[in-house]
Amino acid sequence: MKLKVVFVFMFFLTTFAFANLEKSVVRISSTLSLYDYKEPWKETKQKDIVGSGVIIKNNYILTSAHVVTNAKIIEIKKSGSLKKYFAKIKYISYQADLALLEIYDKNFFKDTKALKINSQVKKEDKIKIAGYPFSRNKLLVKSGNISSLEYMAYSFSNEKLLALKLNVDAKEGNSGGPILDNNGQIIGIAIQIPKKSKNIAYATPSVIIKTFLEDIKDKKVDGSHSNSNSYQYLENPNLQSYYKVDKNAILVTDIDLEEKQLKVDDIILKVNGKNPLSLDEFLFNFQKRVITDRIKLELLRDTKVLNIEYKLYQSKKLINQEFASKPRYYIFGGLVFTPITRNYLQAIGMKQYVMDLLFYEQKSSLERQEIVAWMERKFLHKINKGYHSKVEIVHKVNDIKVKNFEHFTKLIEESKEEYIVIDFIKKQRVIFNKEEAIKSFLEIEKKYKI
Repeated sequence: MKLKVVFVFMFFLTTFAFANLEKSVVRISSTLSLYDYKEPWKETKQKDIVGSGVIIKNNYILTSAHVVTNAKIIEIKKSGSLKKYFAKIKYISYQADLALLEIYDKNFFKDTKALKINSQVKKEDKIKIAGYPFSRNKLLVKSGNISSLEYMAYSFSNEKLLALKLNVDAKEGNSGGPILDNNGQIIGIAIQIPKKSKNIAYATPSVIIKTFLEDIKDKKVDGSHSNSNSYQYLENPNLQSYYKVDKNAILVTDIDLEEKQLKVDDIILKVNGKNPLSLDEFLFNFQKRVITDRIKLELLRDTKVLNIEYKLYQSKKLINQEFASKPRYYIFGGLVFTPITRNYLQAIGMKQYVMDLLFYEQKSSLERQEIVAWMERKFLHKINKGYHSKVEIVHKVNDIKVKNFEHFTKLIEESKEEYIVIDFIKKQRVIFNKEEAIKSFLEIEKKYKI
């Protein structure tokens, strides 16, 4: 009898926790500017999308960054209501795909409820996903469970962070909505819903959310640790024997050009006094802290045990993802040049690993901070007759190595030479009379209405 009473009581508590979600989970409509990285000279298009968000403390609405990035207009509605409230982005982390929105009219928060965040999650926990799939106006709540906690590349930022993999029926429109535990507390924010996979979704976990909220306490977003170091988990007995370690440890196999604290072949024995139990756990120690933190590492270097306080940092990438900014391009002699970004590679259907392989030994450095490409498209003119590109990579301008896109344009515009000679990685060469190339742009601009 007691068991039955306890069961009924627990069921009542669970039901009560979700009874008032309409006061906490909101519908977000965004009018986004869509930039064309394949033909960046074209006018910006607009697209309306619907996502979800959740009210948290201090009258903020927490959602996914991709729901509001490049938004010209952000409108918030409560479940079942026709009244719209305008909002703006207060803080945004492109890295973690998270954003905090601020509503102009504070009357919105009358009769609403801010939800708490719980960072205690584990595999197989039962969850609820709340949001507005298919652009519906009424809140929809679906049940599911946590399939796993994975260290993965977020599709929006390409940053490798911890994520919740969920078994739940999520649809387009759930993005930005909360993942809730049995007490109605936030344990994640929906960020990825694969179109071809049934009942699978991914979420930014609450521990990353809490790091984001801690980060903005100084009124700005610094982001979390990010570099291109490579590591290997020494779980195999032969690896342990070779490196003379009798417990699981982490081997540093490659380091970032900006890495000043670790060296290749360092063996990390402990992180904040604890042995790393997996590579994912080791990496997550860096991600769950704000960039100003330090981590205590015990490591083996040249048979000597060292203890260091590792300072977190963010390194510059050779190929970046651009957010909330118009694509950069430069027309010279009717040829179009642009920096290689993830945005551009996606636009032309090229996988980033192709460029990664090409520049494997040429990470971001003082010599090459950004890759500049001659785009496939050109504006036909007699001056560029016989010049054709299949996305050629610029190497030099008048025998000077190109560091980045800005440097490339300056080398052309500030040159006093009669001819501009552009050399490419594949040994192809383009030569223009500078004065004629400048004049040609006026004709091209008028003809193609650029």
